[in-house]
Amino acid sequence: MATTVSIGISLRRLTGGAAKVAAEGSTVREALADLGERYPLLRESLLAPGVSPQHVANFYVNGEDVRYREGLDTPLAAGDELLLLSVVSGGDWAAEGGWQRVRFS
Repeated sequence: MATTVSIGISLRRLTGGAAKVAAEGSTVREALADLGERYPLLRESLLAPGVSPQHVANFYVNGEDVRYREGLDTPLAAGDELLLLSVVSGGDWAAEGGWQRVRFS
């Protein structure tokens, strides 16, 4: 069954600029593996040995964060939409304390 996968703008370089692609698979993990077969840059970025895909991107099925479901084993059904957004983090490296939160006021 095909799932529509929406690619966040900062990850589109991994899909040759495509904003939406189709993927086959009954779970998020299987859909990512299918995409990795067609998009080598996506495979290298998200699916390389030793890389946790969830450290690179956030995954949402029908708007729901898979971290609060079954993670990458979250099931996909016909008509579902999978959204991939890059992880965003921030802070400031302090020489004596590591990463510190930065206040914007």
